[in-house]
Amino acid sequence: MIDYNNEPINYCKDKQAGIKKLFFSKSKDWAHEKEYRMSFLKKAGLYEFNKKFLKTICFGIKTPEEEKRNIINLTIEQGYSHLEFNQAYKDKLELKYKLFEHS
Repeated sequence: MIDYNNEPINYCKDKQAGIKKLFFSKSKDWAHEKEYRMSFLKKAGLYEFNKKFLKTICFGIKTPEEEKRNIINLTIEQGYSHLEFNQAYKDKLELKYKLFEHS
């Protein structure tokens, strides 16, 4: 699970902690996401996992419509019909998400 904190780190002083923070931490502002990440350092490629573990895909503010449709179609073809899709948007100074309607 991601470490949600706002503590700065000196990357030059502790490189290992800096790398860990870079890849496995986010601001407390994102704690509502309850995000998990996996990292494989030895071998690049595709890895199988239980499809039920993936629950939501959040599209960024600038994700093109065609790319969203391609991702949705691909996930459905691959058996991820249970997924929820969300769209990020700006509301004044806050970044928010709403359910992405697709058909």
